[in-house]
Amino acid sequence: MKSIKALSVAALVALTATAFVGATLARAESTALCGIDESPCSTNNQVTHIHLVATKATLLTAIVNAECSALFLGETSASLAAPLVIKGAFTLSNCSHSCTVTEENGPAEISLLRTGHEAASVLGKILVHISCSSLLNCKYVGENLEGFAKGPLLAGAENGENSLLEQVMTNEGGFFCPKTARLDIAVSSLFPLYIAQ
Repeated sequence: MKSIKALSVAALVALTATAFVGATLARAESTALCGIDESPCSTNNQVTHIHLVATKATLLTAIVNAECSALFLGETSASLAAPLVIKGAFTLSNCSHSCTVTEENGPAEISLLRTGHEAASVLGKILVHISCSSLLNCKYVGENLEGFAKGPLLAGAENGENSLLEQVMTNEGGFFCPKTARLDIAVSSLFPLYIAQ
């Protein structure tokens, strides 16, 4: 009897998860970044060159938390896609605790998938090398880093914003390195990026 109840609960959980994923995919739409507030975004207004800036990006480890300024320069693979893939490079500077953090094996990859008016889900992929004098010399990879994006009409930042918070990255090399690190980063565009169809 207990095994039948456990099986019923497991089936209900699986069915609920499947329904949730199906609903999420059904709401996801072709995505474009638009230079003006229009949806669908006309071809002439679609933005394919991206320049993002972060006042603070933090890599948190069990040994040290490195806070850095960050810039991202990238290009979209297409002007309209589901998801819209942006490939580019992060430049991290002015890191705390005399740390240096560099992107390796680039390009970094950011995928945007529109989920509604001025909103998109974000998936990121990056490999970073962090060196903090004698404290830390490690590489961390983040795959399927999840976040969200808001266009200028919904965001706190004037031109829109993307955020990845408390995303787990795993150790890819180095001695005496913590097994995982966490990434916090919020970036905004230097010019308006509306999330459109």
